[in-house]
Amino acid sequence: VLHMMQGTPFIYQGEELAMTNRHWQPGELRDVEAINYRASQSGLDPAELSRRLDAIGRDNARTPMQWDAGPYAGFSTATPWIALNANHVEINAAEQLARPDSPFHCYRQLIALRKAHPVIRHGNFDLLDGDDPDRIGYRRHWQDPASGERHTLLLLANLTATPLPMPHFDKVADEMRLLLANYPSEPMQLFAPYQCAIWLQVEQG
Repeated sequence: VLHMMQGTPFIYQGEELAMTNRHWQPGELRDVEAINYRASQSGLDPAELSRRLDAIGRDNARTPMQWDAGPYAGFSTATPWIALNANHVEINAAEQLARPDSPFHCYRQLIALRKAHPVIRHGNFDLLDGDDPDRIGYRRHWQDPASGERHTLLLLANLTATPLPMPHFDKVADEMRLLLANYPSEPMQLFAPYQCAIWLQVEQG
């Protein structure tokens, strides 16, 4: 959804692997702000304090990069200054490089599409439903100044964990080809949880 919009894509370290946040024990905190906040909330229920620290702390952005399933996630041969996420055994670069349907390879495809299609970099933006909190749909339009070709990109996405009908599925024209989708089956009007699909149409000028 983000990478088909105009502007410079931003990928934070670990995002391309879908690395997740870690649940922190009080003694593991390294973020000074989180440590100070904990000290100022001595009367707060421990479970609620833990929830707040997980939400506001910056240590999630500092965990070692998860390169492989080995000791210290392949980041170091010595104990790192901050705790690892235990799920590095399942979520790591080595595993994802070897798996064609991994988040890492999805990011590679998104970057390749951006390089290949000027409509993604330069096209106008047309939001189809600005007030729908559960779905997003938008079109991008760009005309090649040299050839006159008209490029139209359409993105539809279900932003929830529940199957939902896509109200703008009828905008998928017969001439459009599917560029990328995160489910193996052909997209239908009822989108699966978190399903997203991108189509492209090129018309002669």
